[in-house]
Amino acid sequence: MPISKHRKKRTSRKRKVVNLNETKSPIQRIRIRKHRFREIRNNPDFLALVKVGRAVNAITSGIQFTSDYIDDNSPVGLRQYNRAFFTTSGFLYEGLEVVTSIRLKYLSEPFFNKLNILIGDEYKKHRKVLQEIRNSIAFHLDSDDKSTKLTLSNLKLNRYDLMSGNSGRMMDFYFDMADTVDFNYLIDKFKDGRPEPEVLAEIMELVTELMNSFAFAGHEFLDGLGKKMNSPTMLIDVE
Repeated sequence: MPISKHRKKRTSRKRKVVNLNETKSPIQRIRIRKHRFREIRNNPDFLALVKVGRAVNAITSGIQFTSDYIDDNSPVGLRQYNRAFFTTSGFLYEGLEVVTSIRLKYLSEPFFNKLNILIGDEYKKHRKVLQEIRNSIAFHLDSDDKSTKLTLSNLKLNRYDLMSGNSGRMMDFYFDMADTVDFNYLIDKFKDGRPEPEVLAEIMELVTELMNSFAFAGHEFLDGLGKKMNSPTMLIDVE
């Protein structure tokens, strides 16, 4: 009989992610003067800066969310980690779509190199997993019954955890079965005859690797494009 995929993910999901709290230092802020903002707000470089910055915010916040709960196997910890994983995966796919949209403009720029690698053949398998998460799980609750009924019909576990909690508070409630279905949907999609724990471990590994790579590559792009734009005519205040 197949093992419980839901239970197995608790051990398979412990993947190291970027440490966002390595150092603490005084806040520095780059501020654009009002007259300069009026000049650049329709500039294609500035628009690209904002769009990639939005993607980097989404990915790094997701990395932080998962890092906060990576060793927490309580109902709340599992809920927070699993949903952050799915949602961040969806944003990551969207971020790669943004990268693809600006590729031709920045292909010759060294600060775009790492982002360009992420949309190339090296990460094709990663993106396939991300696309499925984005299309079926991250931003969708299956209103058209695409995945839930099919996954439940194939679900064969040693036990079936419906919901859990460690208090009567609503915020301590976790509906386990929903994430069991979502993880099983992905496992079934990419199993191809392989053992289920192996497939789940691969999914977590591929997505986490791409999250980290995007965070670093995105910051490099923002730094490089920001420096390119920072000519003597672009006056800034640093606090």
